Amino acid sequence: MNHDVSPVRPDSTELTAPDFTTFMRCYQDMVYSTAVRVVGNAAQAEDISQEVFIRAHSRFEDLGRSPTAGGWLKTVAMNLSINHVQRYRKRWSFFSELGRSRDGEAEDRPVEFADEWQDPLLSSAAEERRARVDQALEQLPAHQRVPLVLAVPSALPRAGFWLRMLALAIDALIVLVVSSAFYAQPKLSLVLLAGYGAVMWRFRGTTIGGIVFGIKVVRLDDRPVDWPTAIVRALASFLSLFAAGLGFLWIIWDPERQAWHDKIAGTVVVRVPRGVSLV
Repeated sequence: MNHDVSPVRPDSTELTAPDFTTFMRCYQDMVYSTAVRVVGNAAQAEDISQEVFIRAHSRFEDLGRSPTAGGWLKTVAMNLSINHVQRYRKRWSFFSELGRSRDGEAEDRPVEFADEWQDPLLSSAAEERRARVDQALEQLPAHQRVPLVLAVPSALPRAGFWLRMLALAIDALIVLVVSSAFYAQPKLSLVLLAGYGAVMWRFRGTTIGGIVFGIKVVRLDDRPVDWPTAIVRALASFLSLFAAGLGFLWIIWDPERQAWHDKIAGTVVVRVPRGVSLV
């Protein structure tokens, strides 16, 4: 591999072979790792990665200049990987129950995903793709959803404002009851709530309220929530609250349904498919 090529994409809008080569080198590891975690086979992941970049090449005029190119590539790699394992489920006993109809007959037609690129800042294409992934996951038997959910958790559909507020209300009630038993000051309850959240996010990725409503905190890079992320998110939640609650209201119109503390910590809150345990 020639290491003299700079990984920085050029500003020129002229499309040349070196431009796309540089673009591919920037994202090839991310695309391959996404595919291999789903299909579990290096050779098949390479084929999927090749197909992803073939599709990217046909859209490179717009995709090459977009700051959301990485998200598009990751979504397409995830969609193609799920289609791949569904298409060959008869060969792989792991997916033998996928797509069974009510009368017990297996359906051969794989789930189709939209792969046309559109900038998420200008349309709802990203949200629609997440809905399709969620629909495909729900077709899997409960014991088969876990590997796919754990592979790329940030690809799951986002939790909305009211769902998150209901989960927060349950957590706040639990902390208030416990703190009242020890005669703690009301102001201290907010500190205890933040500490409770940080500990639960670190070890479970969710809270008791989150378990009730099936939502989970995940990092945008799909790595586990560690102590720095959990603590920064907990402390930043005070900023979201004390700014007249604007940091929480931000969830309503944000494309990724992120509050201010999510943006600061690099996290999102996702809805986990039914059948995947959070306990």
